[in-house]
Formats: sequence, C-alpha cells, structure tokens
Amino acid sequence: MNFVVENKLSHPASEQQSRVCLLSARNVRDRVTDAMIYEIEDLISDFDQADLLTYDRAPDRSRRMYTAAYKITRSRRLSQWITPAFNAVQTLEQDYDLFFVVLRNIFELQALKSLKNWRSRCKTAICFITESWPNDEWLHKRRHLLEPLKQFDAILMGSTNSVEPMSYYTRRPCTWMPFGLDTLKFSPSLGLPKRSIDLASLGRRSEITHAALLELSQSANFFYYYDTGSNLRTMVPQEHRSMYANLLKRSRYFITNYACADEPDKSSSAQEIGYRFYEGAAAGTIMIGCAPQSKEFQQLFDWPDAVIPMPFHAPDIAQFLAELEAQPDRLNQIHVNNAAHALQKHDWVYRWEKILATVGLPPTPQMQHRKTQLHQLSQAMLEQTNRASQPAAPVRAGR
Repeated sequence: MNFVVENKLSHPASEQQSRVCLLSARNVRDRVTDAMIYEIEDLISDFDQADLLTYDRAPDRSRRMYTAAYKITRSRRLSQWITPAFNAVQTLEQDYDLFFVVLRNIFELQALKSLKNWRSRCKTAICFITESWPNDEWLHKRRHLLEPLKQFDAILMGSTNSVEPMSYYTRRPCTWMPFGLDTLKFSPSLGLPKRSIDLASLGRRSEITHAALLELSQSANFFYYYDTGSNLRTMVPQEHRSMYANLLKRSRYFITNYACADEPDKSSSAQEIGYRFYEGAAAGTIMIGCAPQSKEFQQLFDWPDAVIPMPFHAPDIAQFLAELEAQPDRLNQIHVNNAAHALQKHDWVYRWEKILATVGLPPTPQMQHRKTQLHQLSQAMLEQTNRASQPAAPVRAGR
C-alpha cells in the first residue's frame, strides 16, 4: 500500500508548513455514502493548512487475517505482530500538530498499520467514526479491532449510543459530534431554484409509504424521486455530492427519518440523527418524517417546522401532502428557515473550529472568512423573506 500526498492548500497559507495530516480512503472506497466523508476532508483541506494522504489498497484482507490470528492466539499484540501490512509501510516526513481521520466504521482501522510513524510525528490525534452498531454485544465480539484507537488522544462518534461502549473498550476520551457538511454547496442561496421535484426519498424507506407515493405519481401530476438500487458507487465523489445537492435544492418535500427507522432492533436503544436531516435542511427542503425524540436533535434543529411529523408508515401520505399544500405561506417560510438556520449551525467549519479549540489550535483566516460568508447569506435569506411577508404600504391618494 502506497501513501500519497493527495492535496495541499493552494491559497496563500499553503506557503506555510501544513499543520494537519488527514488520512483518506477515497482511492479504495467508492460508495456514494462515502462521498460525505470525502466532502469533509476536502473542506478541511480548503480552509486549513492540511496534507491529505491516500492509499491505494483496502485493508480488508489484513483485517481478516488479524481477526483470524486473534481467534487463535487471543493476544492482540501477537496478532498485530504476525499480521502483514497490506503493502509497504510508509513514514511521515514532517511533524504535524494534528492527525485527523474520518472512518465509516471500525473495520477501517487497519489502514493505520501501514503508516508507521503517524503517532510520533503528530502532536495530537483524533478519530471520527460516523457509524454506530446494533448493540454492545456486537462491539464486544469485535473489541480486538479497536486496538489502534488506543493511540488516539480523543475519539469522536457520530451516534450518541456509541459513546459509552467505545470509551469503555478503548479507555480513551470519547464524545459525540454531530455531522456537518458543505452548506454553501447545498444552499439554494438567494436565487431560489424552481423546485420541480415534488418529493424526494433516498436511502432507507417504508415500503408502505413508497407504494402510496408510487400510486400518487402515476395518478396525478406528481414527480416522486426515489432510489432504485442499493450500495451505489461513484467514480468521482465530488460530482456525486454536487449532483445530490442540486437534486435536493430542486425538491419540495424530503422524507427524513431517524437512523435505522426501518430496523427497530437497531433503533430501539436510541433514535440517532441521520445525516439526511442536515442535508435536507441545508437545501431548504420541507422535511417530513420521524425526527429523533432526543435533546440533541432539539438543540440542533431548534427552529419552527424543521421537520413536520409524519408516521414512518404513511399509507395516507397523499392526503397528508394535500393538507400541507393548503398552507403555502407556511411552506415558503419552511424553505427559507431550514436553509438559513443550516448555514448558521451545520456547516463543517463550525465542527472543525470546535475540534481545533479542543487541541489548542487557532482558526485560520480562511475559516473566519467562511463563517462571515455563511452569516451574511443566512441573514440575507431571512431579511428577504421578512420583506416579502410585510404587507404593501397603502397608496396615498393624490391631492
């Protein structure tokens, strides 16, 4: 496995030595669901002094060999020692203030084995794991895979129910961190595009609701956009995210449910906030569905009508939508509120700023500029809506 410096900053700050080292699986993981992670990496590279390292072979075989060795030896140290790296071991050539890696799940951790000196070269190391697992028993059976996490100074989890077990097994500081995204990419901005898609539904869904929407799309002038496949792949993740953002910006309604809503066994312990809530809000869609009943969701989406409640199984969704259509002023306000508040709360620059503050690093000028841009765009949206909602001044009769 060969590590390559994929990207360095092109803005003036790039003349300085990079202070952040990122490790990316973008050359070996091409699922469309991974594109969100690569968007995070690209944003960090855009507004910080960062080197982005990639590798060209997946660590799956190495992980399976390590697991087999552990089942025989019951020794993590011995299993790590006898498991070969999945290619030549590479070394970092400079020191960094921060090593940061975003992983879809714990199975990606073996990639660290082929970067020999990452821990000694990086003052602080933080890992962000976006996915959770069904229960503690599942993680307990795979605790041998968590050994690399013990080298990190902190672990960030994308789900609240994962924090306690992860902290227990790694003995490392572990905390929940909400998702973030490129809200400027998803934002409809001031020139609101025509929303020609009546309703979009992506990912997990209720087949009952889906059947009702199919019937509606065939019997009425109703554009229903939905997935027709699973485990989709993309050759260029940036292009996929742009396409996805444009699709949502042109959608009126967007079905959003808490994570794993279609699998009660997984979602019974906690209703997690899926990243579609962040994307739907940023694009200014009218989100309908089952929002998580949690204090975290209430804090992150604390404005009126962020999500309009609708049962997961909604055979009467046509009537539900018809009742909403009778409230055009409310719907127009939702479009603006969701987009404007997402700009203020859910851009990745806010998440990155908190991470930097935790490790004692100051924000960059590029981050400050982006925050100003986000604030100005959000305020302009809200002001434009307020002006439009004000009654026209009465015309004074001439003398």
